[in-house]
Amino acid sequence: MIEENEASPEVKAIYDDVKQHFNLDFVPNAIKALAHDPESLKAQWEELKQTEQYWGKEFTYAIGLAVDVINGCSYCINFDSAMLKSLGYDDKKIENLIKLIGSNSFYNAYVDGLQLEPDVTPATFERKMAA
Repeated sequence: MIEENEASPEVKAIYDDVKQHFNLDFVPNAIKALAHDPESLKAQWEELKQTEQYWGKEFTYAIGLAVDVINGCSYCINFDSAMLKSLGYDDKKIENLIKLIGSNSFYNAYVDGLQLEPDVTPATFERKMAA
């Protein structure tokens, strides 16, 4: 990990932007770990900001939490949960989101295990709307 006092000016600028963006007084380890590759760090950081701008922070971090839970990334679960709490989510709302993720995971495994053919698709809705 590249610590703040060891960062190049380019990386330091990203660190400062990250701290300001998330209202933190430190640089998260995930950012410091990627800082050994400033080009990738900058690309990932800009992509996150664009995603937040396009989809909104709430949607971005709710989807992030879903991916985190499915992948079992405790670092990311903590980060995205913290971001959702900063946006006004309480423990009950986060728990409800986790239940939704679990329910979808169950149905994914269930229908895949039964090898069910998809019958509700974007095309079925297009036909329904055209009728």
